[in-house]
Amino acid sequence: MLILCKVHAIWDLVVVMKIKKPLILFSMLLMTLSCAKDMSSNFNFDGGKKDVEPKMAIVTVKQSPAKIIYFQLDDKTRLLPQNYILGYSGMERLMCSLVIDNSHEDPVYGKHAWIDWEGGFIEKGIFHNSITSSTALDLDDPKHGLDIPDSWVNSVEDGFLTLEYKTWWGFAPAHHDLYLVAYCNLSDPYEVWLYQNTNGDRKDYYDSSFICFDINELPDTGDEYKPLTLKWTSPDGKTHSKRFEFKTRK
Repeated sequence: MLILCKVHAIWDLVVVMKIKKPLILFSMLLMTLSCAKDMSSNFNFDGGKKDVEPKMAIVTVKQSPAKIIYFQLDDKTRLLPQNYILGYSGMERLMCSLVIDNSHEDPVYGKHAWIDWEGGFIEKGIFHNSITSSTALDLDDPKHGLDIPDSWVNSVEDGFLTLEYKTWWGFAPAHHDLYLVAYCNLSDPYEVWLYQNTNGDRKDYYDSSFICFDINELPDTGDEYKPLTLKWTSPDGKTHSKRFEFKTRK
C-alpha cells in the first residue's frame, strides 16, 4: 500500500504494483534503507552543524498559502525541504530518510532538510467518525484478521494515525480496504477500531504493509493530549489494543 521507488524509470511499474505486491514492495523498502546509509557523506553544510546520518521519518507534506512546500515532522516541528521532487496534491504522509541542516533555519518553515531517500506516499485509509455510520458498518473479516507489530512507523502525529500492519495476502492479491471506526464505544470518543475488507483475497502469505488515517475530526483536544486507544482483531480471533497520545492538528 506504499509507493516505493527511487529511480524514475520504474515509477510507472511501481504505481501499478502499489497494492498488488506488498511483499515485493516491503523488500524494496528494506533494500533502499540499507543503501541510504551510504549516502550521508554526500551532504556538506556550512558551519559543520549537521545530522551526520540520515534519519528515517514519516512527515506530512504541506503547502503554505504562498505555495511553499514544507514538511510537518511532528506536532511542533516544521522542516523546509531543499530537494523534494514529488508533487503536491493535498496533505500526504511521506516515508523518507532526512538529513537535517542545523546551520540553516527559516523563521516560519523550520530547519532546512535534505531528502536522502523518498519512499513515497502512504495510502490513506477510510475513517468513519460518526455514530450513525459506525453502527451501520459490518466490515470485520475474521477469516483474515490483521496484526499491528511493534514498529517505529506506528505513531499519532499532526492529526494522523500511521500504522504498519500485517495480514494475509494472495500471490495475486486483491485490494484490501482498511477502515478506522470511531464511536464503537460511545463512552470514549477516542477509542477507535481498525477493520479490513480483503475483497475475497487469498491467504497465501503473511506480510506487512502501511496505512494512515486522518483522525483530526475526533473531538477537539484543545492544547492537551488525549489518550487514543486503537483496537483490532488478529487472525486468531483475539482482540488487541495499543495506546497513543492524540492532539488535534491546528
